Amino acid sequence: KDFDGNTYDTVAIGNQVWLKQYIRSKHNSEGIEVKSQNYKPVNGDEKLVEKYGYLYNFDGYTAGETTQRIKGICPDGYRIPSRSEIHELMLYLKADTTWLWKGAYNSVGFSLQDTSWGGGTNTTGMTLLPSGLAVPQIPMYYNYNSTTEFPIIERSDILSVYVPEFYNQVLLSHYGNLNDFKSTYLSCKCIKASSTSVGDINKFKEIIILYPNPSNNLISLDKSMNEPYTLYNMNGLVIKKGYLILGKLNVQELNSGLYLLQVRYKESSRVFKFEKL
Repeated sequence: KDFDGNTYDTVAIGNQVWLKQYIRSKHNSEGIEVKSQNYKPVNGDEKLVEKYGYLYNFDGYTAGETTQRIKGICPDGYRIPSRSEIHELMLYLKADTTWLWKGAYNSVGFSLQDTSWGGGTNTTGMTLLPSGLAVPQIPMYYNYNSTTEFPIIERSDILSVYVPEFYNQVLLSHYGNLNDFKSTYLSCKCIKASSTSVGDINKFKEIIILYPNPSNNLISLDKSMNEPYTLYNMNGLVIKKGYLILGKLNVQELNSGLYLLQVRYKESSRVFKFEKL
């Protein structure tokens, strides 16, 4: 339940718990009112709020927070999801990560969409609805009944999750310009906060994602790095050493199986487990 008394259903997917409905509160969990210019009804219609929630701009759903993990407009115990949590969700749902270098998770979108969408099966119970978005310019409202988009934030990593109708995809949209992001009104999806304290969270390393996984030729890290690496088999034997080229490594010559990739990055060691097909 949020500060305004709205109740939300939950769904557990793997180790994560999500609110099924989009947020529709005019206050954050501490009772601070969201300024009227920071939220809008879906498609400009207040009658749609009960089902679709509100669309919020950056100031609306962050409620002024600047921490690594943002609770913002989410009810107590929940917060804005992070990129790493979306990636964990996609891997749990066995999304095709072949095109992740372009920000696309394939073969997964329909399972998250409510059955009212064309193609939506909602087998996960996430119940995404086609809420569209809004911008300050006229026409103000876009893509109602055809797409949904909600923010994900982790430190300065500011993106949105974009899900289109009729395409079995989940897309990551980058907002490199914070001003563009602040002026766009999106739905707000909330994930249950972990038991990790804020102090511990601030000690987390920068998130780096390896994709596609599994792979039969080229693997990539989502940081463009030319760093030294060591490749091990699962018995701990060194298979190969060298330097990544713009975060990429050709593994085509490897036998099928599981491997560990150790990479030196910003004075720390990162280890990634991947499968060679």
